[in-house]
Amino acid sequence: MRRPRPGGSSTTCSRPSSRRSPTNSPNCGTCSASTPEVQAWLSKNPHVHFHFTPVGSSWLNQVEIWFGILTRQSIRRGTFSSVNVLIKQIRDYIDSWNENAKSFTWTATAGEVLAKVRLVQTNMKKLVRNNS
Repeated sequence: MRRPRPGGSSTTCSRPSSRRSPTNSPNCGTCSASTPEVQAWLSKNPHVHFHFTPVGSSWLNQVEIWFGILTRQSIRRGTFSSVNVLIKQIRDYIDSWNENAKSFTWTATAGEVLAKVRLVQTNMKKLVRNNS
């Protein structure tokens, strides 16, 4: 199975191949990827490579972004005569996407993220006050 393009996506491929298959793990010192058993398995399976997400972020964000792109660029406003036609459309899109696959890049700084959190907190407080 070819992987969706977002860096750190969740596909793990245990079959031998020349390509490395990414899987995702939280960036922490106690994660399961640091155990001796996992390290031994990884040394025997060089086609599997762990991508660590930044602390406090979720790999699901990247998966959600990718599915949003798939929806906007391939599925939305489409007319599909059957589930099989829809499945073929999705598979064709994934094949096309994978031909030029690039990892997503984290671009937000900690300051930008915290500013958005403060803005949401402020707006939530206003909303609660206005509805009390």
